[in-house]
Formats: sequence, C-alpha cells, structure tokens
Amino acid sequence: EPHFPSFAEVTDRLIAYLEACGFNTLYYPAVWYHGPLYPSASQGDSQLGSRPHPSDFIRYLLGRFAARGLKLVVTFNVHDLPSLAEVETREERVRAGAPTPLSVLWNGALKTSGWHGTPGDYNPVDPAVHGAVKTLVQELAERYGDSLAFGGICFHLPRHSLLWFGQLEGGYNDLNLARFQEETGVRLELDPADPLRANRAYRQLVGRHREAWLDWRARRLAAQWSEYAGILRQRRADLKLAINLYTVLDSTREHLAEVPPEEIDYRGEAREYGADVALLAKIPGVSLMNTFSPGLYRWERSRRPPGRPSQRVYRVSDFTPSAYGPFAGLGAPFGVNLHDKYWEDDIGRTQPLKALREWGQTELGWRVSTPVPPAPYCLENYAQALGEADVTTLTKGGFVVGTVGMEEAVRSWAAAFAALPAVPFHDPPGLADPIRVRWAARSERTWLYAQNRLPEPVTLTLRLAGAKALVRLADGVSLPLREGSLTLQLTGYELVSLGGPAGVTVVGGEVSGTAPALARLRAG
Repeated sequence: EPHFPSFAEVTDRLIAYLEACGFNTLYYPAVWYHGPLYPSASQGDSQLGSRPHPSDFIRYLLGRFAARGLKLVVTFNVHDLPSLAEVETREERVRAGAPTPLSVLWNGALKTSGWHGTPGDYNPVDPAVHGAVKTLVQELAERYGDSLAFGGICFHLPRHSLLWFGQLEGGYNDLNLARFQEETGVRLELDPADPLRANRAYRQLVGRHREAWLDWRARRLAAQWSEYAGILRQRRADLKLAINLYTVLDSTREHLAEVPPEEIDYRGEAREYGADVALLAKIPGVSLMNTFSPGLYRWERSRRPPGRPSQRVYRVSDFTPSAYGPFAGLGAPFGVNLHDKYWEDDIGRTQPLKALREWGQTELGWRVSTPVPPAPYCLENYAQALGEADVTTLTKGGFVVGTVGMEEAVRSWAAAFAALPAVPFHDPPGLADPIRVRWAARSERTWLYAQNRLPEPVTLTLRLAGAKALVRLADGVSLPLREGSLTLQLTGYELVSLGGPAGVTVVGGEVSGTAPALARLRAG
C-alpha cells in the first residue's frame, strides 16, 4: 500500500521543482490505461494495484497546489474501462447481429486487444463507451471543480485510445452503419444477414462515400466531446477540455515518399482518426494541442532499419509548419506538448555492477532515461512552438520528468512565457524570422514578446509608437526607448516579454548579428 507521508514528501519536492523552474501547471493522469486512479463511483479504483497512489491523491494535490497558486489539469490516457470488460467478444455472434462496444474491423473481426501503435479496441461512439466516459467527466467535475487549482481535463489521443477511432480500419459496427445511413441519407448496399457486411460496408465507405463517412464520425465525436466540455463549464465557467493529438508521432503511418515532409496534412490525418479540429475549435471551452517528440528521430534510428519513410518524416516533424499553423489558426486556444521518447533497458539485471552486489546493495534493474540537449539547444522546441504558433500552453514530459538537466535554461524562458496573458497575439509585418515578434492590446495595456529562433545571440531593434518605456515582465525592469526605438540583445533561443501602456504599436524593426547563423547554415 502507498505510504501517505512519503507522498507528502513527493509533493513537497514536486512543488519546489515546479516553482524553481517557473512552471505553473501540472498535467497528470486521473484515468490511466485500464481505469481511474481516483476513487470512482462508476469504475472503482482498479489502477491502484499496479499504479499505487494514495487514496484520493488528486484532492491532496489540489489542496497543496491551491495554497501556492498552481494548477492541476487531469488527463485521460485510457485504453479500456472495467465497466466495458463484460461485453460480447464472439465474432460469430456479432456477425449474426449481436451488439458489442468492441470495434468491428474492416474484415469483420473484433478488435479485442492491442497496445501502443495499434488502433483502439472500442467503438468510441457506442452508447456504453460514451456513457462511461461522460460519467467519469461528471465525477471529476463534481468531485474537484470546487478547487480553484483544478484546471480541467485533457484527453491524450495517441492512436490506441478509448476516446476516438484512431484509424480508418475500424468502427464498422452495425450500430454505426445504421446511424450513418439514417443521419446522412446515404444508402449502403448491405444485407443485415450477410456475415461479411462489415467488409462490404468498409469498401463502400472508404471508396465512394469516404468524405461523408469521415464527416459523420467526426461530427459524432465532436458532439460527444462538446457534452464533456459542457459538463466542465457548467461546474465552473473557466474549466477547459483540452484535446491533445498525437497523430504527428504515429509511426504506423507510411507517408508517401514523394510528399515533402513539410507538406504532410496533419489535420487530415487527425480527421481520419476521428477528430476534425475545425469542428472542435468551435466548441466553447475546448482547447487544442499537438504533441511533438524531440527525441523521436534519434529513437527511430536506434531501433528501426534505416530508410523507413517515418524516419524521413520524424527528422523534420517538430519543425513542420503544417503541424502548427492549420491548428493554431482556428480561433481556439492552441498548445504544444513535448513528449519525451524514452530509452529503457534492463541493464541493472543483465549487466549489474559487481561492486554494488559485493556491498549487498540491490541494484535497480530496469532503467529509463531521455536525452536532453545542453543549453541553449534544449530550448529549440520551445522557440519553435512559440515562433511557429502563438501557443498559450506548452508542456513537456512523459514517463520521466522532461526538464531534468535543463532547469537553468528553461527557468528564464518560463518566466517570460508565464508573464504573458493567454490572449491572441498579432504578427506585425516583417518580424517573423529569425526573431518572432508579436503584440496584443487591451483597453488598459499592451503586451509584446520577442522570440529568438536561432541558437546564436542576435540584436533586435524595435521601432514603437505610443510609449516612452516598456517593462520587461519577467523581472519588472523598465526599458526606456531612445528616439522611439528599443534595442534588445537576445541570447540563443531567448524569449523576452514586454508590457506597456494602452495604444503602443509596433512600427517596424530590424535584426542584426545573424552572420554566424547564416555561415553555419550555408556550411551545411
């Protein structure tokens, strides 16, 4: 059983680490692979055996976080649920017409098991699945919505998830086919008694009815997720439902070799899996996120045969405009999650250290780690996220604490970022690269930020109107303008955030000191 005093010490260290690095929000699972981690009235707390947490640890974290002005967003990283365990699994019965919430595949088989990288096992729009997820959202909103430290719920959506289809090869359940025909008016040539009807439906739906089928699935999921967002907003108006897509990381996608990686249609891929972000962006209380993995290219090269299309894609996927702009420009808040692809090895058991054994010290067998570049290169993905899209959220982590080893570098970036309001910023012309400048205005104040997108130091001279000085938000230092200009020296990948009176406008600007970067790029 988890020992609660030790969890209190863990929380002490967690809060100290968050505050030392300038972080203000923790994303942590409330619903893990096989069920809730909190005491759920509808699903129990089946995970406590394999993932030990003190009972109702979320309530304890919220209390501690509220005292320090921190936020907790709970995540759904869910594959299946206890309430869905007793379902029809016999294919011959399903082919004869018996209903099941399991996903019926393109060939009529049932998706009864799977893991990361495989499609989800369940039909996400089945009433049993939708009802179970909706109840969990209601439980979390009711249980924790009274705490101002509770920031809402985030759906993590890798390919294998209970929450969406994660593929185009599944979801050919009789229920879905009947609803699709009823709601769209499209008639499928099917015999209800035909045991091969799922395959016949698949061929028609991915053929001549492909767009209608993708639209129907996306509308169904958007309607469900709108219900979940509404539950949160009814409990507290500021609670959010974040939709965090992992489609950029899907190594099962064999992208066409003739398509340049920077032109991959990531919005289209998300739609194939069931999420039409244009629909989701219209839902009140929904924010969008895309997950990237800075170490994925290196991980793929260390474990896969060379020359796979996925390696070619992962080399540039973190810097592909189509993974940012088409999502960030929809009007909903947009964020980036940097997922740490970790290396794991049982080296402590297979190659133990002799001296430790002789001393009687038990060695931890399984080791997990993730590479972190030195400063300033550890901030490259931060600079890319803010430079390419006006993100309001940026998270990093995974199986390990993602910022270990880069605390000094990330602290100043986080201080500048957290000082900015979560409102849309605007792009003045001519200041996108190598330094991205943006500004936002409200009736009482103006904010600006400048993000260096290079690892080398550069100089930015901003020409401004409407102010005699700006304040550097991270430390409150006043920066006077000289003849309407402000000169900033930015280190590699540095972010500077500024504040000024209402009415400040960016007239223009110049960047100097880029010669070393240009020489490096030209040298290859």
